[in-house]
Amino acid sequence: MFARFFHGMIKEGIWLAPSQFEANFLSFAHTDADVDFFLHACETALKNL
Repeated sequence: MFARFFHGMIKEGIWLAPSQFEANFLSFAHTDADVDFFLHACETALKNL
């Protein structure tokens, strides 16, 4: 399931760590637009699972 989500996120322009056991971090360098882009990508990738 993670592999399908991972590749779905790549299709949406988000490159995650290639293992479900690695962490991703949000920082103050990310803008509201970055967060919105990520959330939209997640929504699309999850709908396609």
